[in-house]
Amino acid sequence: MSPEPSQEPTAAPESAAPGSRRHLVWSTMTLQLKLVVDGAIDVMLGIASIGAMMLGLVRGGPDPARYLREVLQLGRRSERWLNLYGDYPTDGTADDMLAPVRDQAFASYDDSPVARRLGERVTEHLSALGEPQPPASAAPREPSAPDAEPPERAPDSRQP
Repeated sequence: MSPEPSQEPTAAPESAAPGSRRHLVWSTMTLQLKLVVDGAIDVMLGIASIGAMMLGLVRGGPDPARYLREVLQLGRRSERWLNLYGDYPTDGTADDMLAPVRDQAFASYDDSPVARRLGERVTEHLSALGEPQPPASAAPREPSAPDAEPPERAPDSRQP
């Protein structure tokens, strides 16, 4: 009998760790995508809620609000699935659906020497931007004379 492959997840490269710049870019991109999807869902739920209200008014009965409650329940389920702000476990959410895309994108980056070199150069430049720079040695300026008159201004051509 052959041993089963290990089911333990492999460690993510340091550049893909949650504190990395690459993870920051991915998180921002997924947030933007989720915001767009959330907006589309909100528009559809808005239209559905008006339809539910009209249906409840026309059909009436002992519980005319039942259609609106169904729209609200659909909204709750879509909110949980979208997991816009990460408030829910990721099992069965959009995060779970996007995980293979993220893994493939990070693996493609790791496998490409050109992308890695470019990423390393960008990281070097970004790191240099974040480091405090020593003060530039400024050449001493000549002190202005206290009695010096202000420079003449050009005549204003708007005056007659």
